[in-house]
Amino acid sequence: MSKVLKATSKILNLDFNNYEEGRLVFKNKYIIKDSYSPAIDTQSHGEYIITLETSEIRNENDLLREASNLRAITGVITLLFKCVLGSALNTPERSMKSFTRTYYIPGEMPTGWSSNYNEVKTALEKKKQY
Repeated sequence: MSKVLKATSKILNLDFNNYEEGRLVFKNKYIIKDSYSPAIDTQSHGEYIITLETSEIRNENDLLREASNLRAITGVITLLFKCVLGSALNTPERSMKSFTRTYYIPGEMPTGWSSNYNEVKTALEKKKQY
């Protein structure tokens, strides 16, 4: 089982002409990439997804730290979507930022994102010695 933490955006129904896959290494540590599947027919839209990956997770401290870092990066990407598309992955139509506090359970990603946190945690627990 891979011990790389991943965060994946929800599927966005978009249409692109001449799409080329993007890939970015952020802070020499995180891989940010996208993928696009064009529409099957003229009545539907293509499916666009953004994925973030960490380097290998070695222990639970790494897992907690990297989950927090991914959460912060996905939050920024979510807000930037509003600037690019006119609507964001999870923020209300007329706001850029909420003034309330948000609390996350370890491994939980912002609305509109999912991760493999539980699978990575299970793999780390199997490696532990009791």
